[in-house]
Amino acid sequence: MQSSGIRQLATLRVGDTKNHKPHVVYLSKLALAIVKARAKGRAPEDLLFPRQPQKTLDKIRAASEPFSMHDLRRTFATIAGSRVPAYVLKAMMNHASNGDVTAEHYLHFGETELRAGWKTVADHIETLVKAKKPRARGAA
Repeated sequence: MQSSGIRQLATLRVGDTKNHKPHVVYLSKLALAIVKARAKGRAPEDLLFPRQPQKTLDKIRAASEPFSMHDLRRTFATIAGSRVPAYVLKAMMNHASNGDVTAEHYLHFGETELRAGWKTVADHIETLVKAKKPRARGAA
């Protein structure tokens, strides 16, 4: 991901996808803050994250339960699946319609619906993270 992919409205455009369809990810406030911090001082063509993400993943795996990248995708889908309509989730995950007439011809989700879906999932994840953080001594 290059720093030039950051949009004013907190979007990342992903061109190289499995189904060869461009994909837009709407960032939460927390995700945008992380991306902005990574982009600070970098040229637009510079990568935001290391070229070898495996080293980062190895560090995370060493401190957690074993997981695969597909586990993360399944977790996202599980969280979103109980919070957003199924067709919105399908669009959020950039899944192909595969002959689904309703999805291909009648349903077209715009930025408003997709951004709301991403926000719903992000809000839930942030709530879980905050609940797991240990409280400082003496905090009320």
